[in-house]
Amino acid sequence: MKNHTDYEAHHSSSIIARHEAIATLAHDLWLRAGRPENQAQAHWLEAEQALVDAPPEDGLTQPLLPVDF
Repeated sequence: MKNHTDYEAHHSSSIIARHEAIATLAHDLWLRAGRPENQAQAHWLEAEQALVDAPPEDGLTQPLLPVDF
């Protein structure tokens, strides 16, 4: 049986992986859009939604809130 610390470590690494996936996709969307200014939140939300809509590869299902820009 896993202890609480193992769960927290796995959960934290899952959150970090999810955040990095959203950030990477948002950056790609921004580049493809021609690097427009003041669109960071829109690209973040679009990337987040695309990942939410995609079938989870690693069991992650919780969307993250966008970071402050």
